[in-house]
Amino acid sequence: EFLNQCDGVIHNRPEIKEFAKIKDKLNVPMTFIAQPHNVDYFKKSFFNMKNLTLYEYIPNHPPRHGSTRAFCDYISKKHNIPVVRREYKKGGVYWWQTQEEFIKEWSSCQFHVNLDPIEYFPGNQCTQVASTGTIQIGGVNDNHRLLYPDTATTDWKILEDRLLDYINNEDSRFNTINYAWTKLNEVFSFDSVRNNINKFIGEIK
Repeated sequence: EFLNQCDGVIHNRPEIKEFAKIKDKLNVPMTFIAQPHNVDYFKKSFFNMKNLTLYEYIPNHPPRHGSTRAFCDYISKKHNIPVVRREYKKGGVYWWQTQEEFIKEWSSCQFHVNLDPIEYFPGNQCTQVASTGTIQIGGVNDNHRLLYPDTATTDWKILEDRLLDYINNEDSRFNTINYAWTKLNEVFSFDSVRNNINKFIGEIK
């Protein structure tokens, strides 16, 4: 009832699955407008030359860990690729590292690995990954599917094949980085979000 008293409804998830029942009951327009991301700042501050390493990203919430660590161990041992790990402590408290140190650590790696198996999380970390030229490997969050559709899975065989292709094929690697960067700007940049807000306001006036 409250939402139907509004002129319109904005949600910040690129897929509407979780809001489908709400949308069906609305008599006002509903649209997706992304949470804005400072794309240019991240590129200027953290876009750099990459080491051929895997960054093992473990989210705070334990059910989201999935098989990330096991996959990194498997790839590292089989293909002799180093893994950079951020120590996880019970409760997910990363108090010993600043946000800047954290970003510099993973953005120096060519691959950011996170096989999060839960679909209903947005995957905000992935927008940062795309803005630094690192490639996301794994995960089924919204932004994984939006920015890195070829690796938005937890299937080890698919991820291993894509990983080796990126390592051995410079064009494939570049195309993936470029696709994510272009899509990031189309959806999450300040200009894009501002334009989408203004467009939606115009539609509901």
